Amino acid sequence: MRRLISIVIAVPASLFGHLLLWTGGVSLLRASRMFGPSAPLDLLAFLVATLGLALIAASTLTVALSSAGVILLGAIQIVLGALAVVLPFQPLQGVTSPVLEIALRLRELHGELGDGLLFSWSSGAGMLAGVVLLVLGLAVRGRRGREAGGAARGLSVLVAIPAGLAGTALGLAGGSAVYRGQLVVMQGVVELPGLLLLLAGAALLALAVATAHWSSVGLLFTGIVVSVLGLVALVTTVLSRVLLGWQELASGVDLVGGTGNLALLGVLLLAGGVGAVWRARRSAVPAHPAPA
Repeated sequence: MRRLISIVIAVPASLFGHLLLWTGGVSLLRASRMFGPSAPLDLLAFLVATLGLALIAASTLTVALSSAGVILLGAIQIVLGALAVVLPFQPLQGVTSPVLEIALRLRELHGELGDGLLFSWSSGAGMLAGVVLLVLGLAVRGRRGREAGGAARGLSVLVAIPAGLAGTALGLAGGSAVYRGQLVVMQGVVELPGLLLLLAGAALLALAVATAHWSSVGLLFTGIVVSVLGLVALVTTVLSRVLLGWQELASGVDLVGGTGNLALLGVLLLAGGVGAVWRARRSAVPAHPAPA
């Protein structure tokens, strides 16, 4: 029953959360590109995006109840994300990813939603989110009822934080290169160096999330850092301007961060860590009181 409840909660919460995040995030990105660093904050768009992030966090927290919901969502997002970044985009020759085709069709009905879907999946952000969810669901399954010791917490911090931050950076840089090759230059072939960077970032993120099997401390710290950076990138271009020396990373922060997808990764990491802690505490067997 817990598996069914987790799926019933996680799937619609994630779906509506993404719709709100894409709508609000793209509105903020358009404003920043139109008016530059002096663009006034669109409070309504920010609140819509924030509500979307909250729903996605709630979806991820269902891991405390059962891993079924996040595993299902992760598998779906990995498949759709792979279709978006691996298949070449040649619309004039009739060769295109079904995910990108849906995004382009959706743009005709609702510009913000279509662009949000397009930016999220074509930049690899959707696939990275799927990796986080799938590995999270698998990692916490064997942790039930176990209390993390000091060594496990220390190992979690030493592995999760550098792996999570490096994976996020590589994912942003690689996803930016893939996006540019597919939809900006439209060269008709997959940007292989960018794709390799994206896959390396996904592997490092998977390693960071896998530490939740022993302890969630490192995952929680990583989630806090990425969430803060993501919220900064969502409301201002200062982060991408600071990183101008690293062109691909700056472009990735501008595209992925400006649409709220960097904050999304942070929220998934943070909510995943919290959910793993709740799951361990909920299922822990209470110790028998010592005899008097």
